[in-house]
Amino acid sequence: MPTQFQVVSVDNGGSKPVTFSGTVQSATVAVQGFDTKFNSDHHIREIQVRAGIGSINGSTVTITGVATMNDDSNNRAGGTVDVLVIAETA
Repeated sequence: MPTQFQVVSVDNGGSKPVTFSGTVQSATVAVQGFDTKFNSDHHIREIQVRAGIGSINGSTVTITGVATMNDDSNNRAGGTVDVLVIAETA
């Protein structure tokens, strides 16, 4: 089984399909980086970054991502997650 790698950027709360050359037997993800921004100065209370696999269907892996920030005034902001997708293919 060959191992294949792709990096994709996923918007906060979104998903993105990633197609590999071969049927995906298994896959995993790792956060490569993230970007979150407020429009002005805030006291950050929480930053949340996640990446996951929504589904595997044939040669396509659907990736999900979350990148959010909350401040002390309950303002919220979103961003993007750069995700490394590692797939074992047939």
